[in-house]
Amino acid sequence: MFEAGEFSRFKNARSFAAWLGLTPSEHSSGESVRQGGITKAGNKHLRRVLVEAAWHYISASPHPKDLARGQAPDPAARRHAAKGIRRLVKRREEMPGRGVHKNKANVATARELACWCWAIGRMVENG
Repeated sequence: MFEAGEFSRFKNARSFAAWLGLTPSEHSSGESVRQGGITKAGNKHLRRVLVEAAWHYISASPHPKDLARGQAPDPAARRHAAKGIRRLVKRREEMPGRGVHKNKANVATARELACWCWAIGRMVENG
């Protein structure tokens, strides 16, 4: 996420996801609003990394792993991470059940992962 620079330059997680090109395109005319595929605007490298990472949430465990000896992360960040992982795993599991195509579900998971990374980045910046 180094390529994003400071997360504070993004007003919210939605604008960060838009910068990555993980938001749906829109074709509007009058009262008709249609959404298309993702915009693919922004950082191609980070978008690809997040989409690849999202595939791993198909078989991920929603339970946090034990810490290695000597690790002492911030308790608030650890709680936020565990909550985010549970949410991503749950959303990734339920989308195919609703009939969402596996690739579309994966990109939606990648977008949510990007928003979660933005939130972690803001937590770190605010210290």
